[in-house]
Amino acid sequence: MPRISKLASFSVAVALVKLGVYAPAFAQVGDEQFVPTFGTSRDGSLHIIDERDFEAEYRDRAAEEFAPKQNIEVKGVSRRDDETRIIVKQIVFDRIPEFPDLGVHADEVAELVENARVELMQEDNMVVSGFTHQELEQIGEYLASVGTLSRPGNLRGSNTEGLIELLQEQRSQRGISIRGLNEIANRVQSYYRERGLFLAQAYIPAQQVQNAVVKLAILEGIQGGVKVANAQRYRVETLAAPFEQNNGNLVNQKAVEEGIYLLNDYPGLNVYGSFSAGDNVGETLLNIDVNREQPYRFSLRSDNHGSEFTGEHRLYGLAEWNNPFGYGDEINVGYMKSFSPDESDLYQLSYSFPVRGPRTRVKVSVDQTDFAVVGEAISRLGITGLNETYTVGLEHKFRRSRTTNFSSGVSLLDRGTDLEAAAASSVVDDERILGANFYLRGDKLSTASRMLNAYEVNLLYGDFQTDVDELQDPEFYKLSASTTTLAFWDIPFIKIPTQFLLKSRWQYTEQGLPGFEQIVLSGANGVRAYQPGDFSADVGTYLGVEWYWNLPSVLDFGVGGGRTIGDFLQFALVWDGAYGEAYATDGRDDDQFGHIQGAGGLIKVNYGNAFTSSFSFTKSIGSGFSDEGSEIESEGLNIFADFTYFFE
Repeated sequence: MPRISKLASFSVAVALVKLGVYAPAFAQVGDEQFVPTFGTSRDGSLHIIDERDFEAEYRDRAAEEFAPKQNIEVKGVSRRDDETRIIVKQIVFDRIPEFPDLGVHADEVAELVENARVELMQEDNMVVSGFTHQELEQIGEYLASVGTLSRPGNLRGSNTEGLIELLQEQRSQRGISIRGLNEIANRVQSYYRERGLFLAQAYIPAQQVQNAVVKLAILEGIQGGVKVANAQRYRVETLAAPFEQNNGNLVNQKAVEEGIYLLNDYPGLNVYGSFSAGDNVGETLLNIDVNREQPYRFSLRSDNHGSEFTGEHRLYGLAEWNNPFGYGDEINVGYMKSFSPDESDLYQLSYSFPVRGPRTRVKVSVDQTDFAVVGEAISRLGITGLNETYTVGLEHKFRRSRTTNFSSGVSLLDRGTDLEAAAASSVVDDERILGANFYLRGDKLSTASRMLNAYEVNLLYGDFQTDVDELQDPEFYKLSASTTTLAFWDIPFIKIPTQFLLKSRWQYTEQGLPGFEQIVLSGANGVRAYQPGDFSADVGTYLGVEWYWNLPSVLDFGVGGGRTIGDFLQFALVWDGAYGEAYATDGRDDDQFGHIQGAGGLIKVNYGNAFTSSFSFTKSIGSGFSDEGSEIESEGLNIFADFTYFFE
């Protein structure tokens, strides 16, 4: 530092005395008395000067007003001045809520607060004299600017006043402002919220600061109760159940979010949640507001996805009765009629209901199909039949959230086909099994990679209840899986946004299966270049790719309501491929295997929740089979179409 002469040192001392830094004992900073000034008469005796220096008095008293305080009243939030500064030697708590299971530790909170206090008080940048390095640098720069390095006598008059003003400005910036204390509270609040306590609050309460000790309060956010509003068809107890077990405990964001999603899985129900102040300090009230309770839903679908032997064109109606008994149950009734030819009728009935909350659900269902097999070569046989499936199942949702879902279930089933032939020479075999199926189901959303992945895995055990070939095992196991991936991809260089929908189905078994348990690899849900009955197998794999392109901007014109034609139309290029193996069950024939693939285009049309439709037009691009006699003939361009209407 530059050396200061004795005269300059005396002038600085005078300035510091005026500022109050080195004030004498009778004029301590913070005293509520005025210090008199003294003068000398001609005879040399001291006397009090009655004339007051109002300018100096205003300056000194104003400086004292804006100087940081060690003892001060911090008022309520609405009455505070955020720029008021306080000398803070210590920050204390009435208590520090600690939750080791969530990674919240009292010592970490205390350390975080102390580090923040030291940072804002600049104690780590302060020298022994009480000045910071930056303040000393400012003083040195000022003394150099008025020439005291070469002429110490320059520190007089207005130059001294300038030094005093600088020292006063430095003093006014010491300590921590109310705004800075709020920043410390925000750091504590973020610490708690990052660990799952998303309603935790840290704040500076109204207080009387004594001896530079400031209090900081923490409210962890205790759930005091659950309030359900606007429920008419659903019972209040049903809607409050997912959350009531948490009353008296911390509000956990994941648990609340999961509970909301579970409630919205109830048939016809839509709710949202919010929080309000609870009855006691530190408590919050969880409000569940019912937005919609839809009692019924109807849908009507027509398509050409049926088999040419039982009717390609189909009309399907479904009625859903939501919450008929008030606790989240559902009744579904469905009927499907195939025509061209008019040879198939499907009847469906199911009832599902929750068990001990929304996570677990039981479902009982019955499916029956009456059909007649037609075709140029086989109509004369007069084959008719009945497909039946009786199922009772239990599903449990282990995880339910916006990004991750996982559930599993088990079901018992009785499934079979009863056949009759009018021709006496025809021999048809009935097939029936009793079985149990265990499955895992889930999905995962990744916003970072812009992907949504869904999967399902099934393990089925079956026991034949009808006669089987001598060399065929009467029991079988079947492992099957399916995946769906939606991925977004911008074409490099030209930056055109596109979407990929990747689908797969897999099945493996070591025994020959009944026809209704084989994997269907062709048709609208398989390789779309072939008809549904063209290719099925005991063991098989299907892969499908749909590549969606946005409409060019010149074609994506507005249609009103802020929407464009692209909001209703989707176009895609498609490719499908499949491989399958069929076991020989009589011991005399060889196992057969083959593959098929096709490519083409897809158009999807949708209008909100009222209407959806799709059209695929694909052509075979290759096939091969171990048995040349099993080759499938493709009829050129194959078209599948469906239309679904929803009525609420």
